[in-house]
Amino acid sequence: MKLFDLHCDTFYDIHAKNLSLAKNDLHVDLEKLSGYEASVQAAAIWASQKKGNEATWEFFLAACATMDEQIALCPRAVRVTDADSIRRAVEEGKNAFILAVEDARMLNGYLSRVDIMHKMGVRFMTLQWGGPTIIGGAHDTDLPLTDFGRAVVRRCFEVGIIPDVSHASRAVTAEVLEMAKAAGKTVVATHSNSFGVFNHTRNLTDEEFKGIVALGGLAGISMVPYHLTDHDNGAPCNLQTLADHILHYISLGGENTVCMGGDFDGVGVLPEGIENISSQPRLADYLRAGGMSEEQIEKIFFRNAYDFAMRNL
Repeated sequence: MKLFDLHCDTFYDIHAKNLSLAKNDLHVDLEKLSGYEASVQAAAIWASQKKGNEATWEFFLAACATMDEQIALCPRAVRVTDADSIRRAVEEGKNAFILAVEDARMLNGYLSRVDIMHKMGVRFMTLQWGGPTIIGGAHDTDLPLTDFGRAVVRRCFEVGIIPDVSHASRAVTAEVLEMAKAAGKTVVATHSNSFGVFNHTRNLTDEEFKGIVALGGLAGISMVPYHLTDHDNGAPCNLQTLADHILHYISLGGENTVCMGGDFDGVGVLPEGIENISSQPRLADYLRAGGMSEEQIEKIFFRNAYDFAMRNL
């Protein structure tokens, strides 16, 4: 099977821990991806909460350099930035990586950095991670976008970076969806599960998800147990839990919207049955056993995100 996954934090750890893309002890490496016919992975450089805004920018630049160095060492790996390069990579059976950003506070008030990021290959920008920032409020607040945050979203639309409302507050999500509608653009939630299945603030409400559907966007299912169920209080988290979120999104008209956004290497504990990115086919088998068609499974694991990239990148 082919895989198109919208979010991992792997290159943060590869850079911070001086690891190899070819093989490591993380959730994602080329050995673990070798079972796929082809793969496309949106690889985010995360702004650690332990670092100040400017320090996260410097880390981003250094981690991008490491990403390029590691990809250059691996003939099967390639960095992609647009529909044509993604198409070629998939046709050649490569493991492709799209550069992304998680927590735009690393812009640190410099709107020109959006343009720099785009030139470097960034195509998805997660606006927040936690708390209030120069961009606006994260899911643990009720704050809207700041004036700078609005300027960032507008500039993303202009240069061709897709805003990501994962981690955003309800107010920010509503505003970004409205801005996208007015601009004739689209929005994604790269790694956001369903609030309708489990009411965590990190998850999308049904109305938010429908708003993304209406814009032709994507919502990626993540592997974070405490966003999938009440894991902190002992609720089981397994393949059925993941299926519940997928099926709920499909029931809201999201058959062409729901995809994978595993958040691999962004969380320490994964659902039962998933050890790393190589385990994703087990979820496909589980959905197949539950009566899901091959066409639906291909959409979730590859086609929806691939078609989105063909339209928007």
